[in-house]
Amino acid sequence: MKTIEDLKADPRTEEVEIILKKAGITDVWWEGLLARVVALPARHALITKETMEEARERRGILAEKMHILACDIADDREAFEFFPMYGGAKGHQPILRIRQPHEGALSLAGWLTNCADHLEAGS
Repeated sequence: MKTIEDLKADPRTEEVEIILKKAGITDVWWEGLLARVVALPARHALITKETMEEARERRGILAEKMHILACDIADDREAFEFFPMYGGAKGHQPILRIRQPHEGALSLAGWLTNCADHLEAGS
């Protein structure tokens, strides 16, 4: 299947949609799942082109860049107040808010640091 429309045309997809929506999946999550399923063949092809060591090195380089960027953001007198959130017209678009931190909220710098740590942990 090459497109989401192709996947939706498969009668099995409708059966799965009914089951998952009964279980509580939202329309937004459903559409995201379809997009990820359609992308699997391309992702598999990309992943199999490098060895585990090459992937580990690539992720390590990216993690280091993310750590540097997180430090730069945290040190900036205005950007350190950026907090990634979801909102916008439909309530699920990523946006940045400028505000003071509250318990449990990650700043953009904190979020980048966590992502970098996650990449390194997978190494």
